[in-house]
Amino acid sequence: MYTSSATIQSSSDPVTVLTDSDSNVVREALKEHGALIVRAGASLSDFENLSDQLITPMVHHSTSTTVERDVVNADGTTSTVNKGMDYIPLHREGSYAPG
Repeated sequence: MYTSSATIQSSSDPVTVLTDSDSNVVREALKEHGALIVRAGASLSDFENLSDQLITPMVHHSTSTTVERDVVNADGTTSTVNKGMDYIPLHREGSYAPG
């Protein structure tokens, strides 16, 4: 079972929130809860390092243009979320990736 003083959990809010961005802590919390929010002060580099430790690094095709998203790092592997005020249509995360 995952236990850490870095977990913030309100009895009225069923979402697990972590204030610790250590990849081992995040991985164990994901195993236990299935989903969580990480609210830890971090730089872009910290975010990319955590992401690379948790998932296989990949580049989404829409990071190559500025139509849908703005690229936020030099090598084009990290971008903002979709621009605009319209809804995001139904989609499957990573459906274009092998495996």
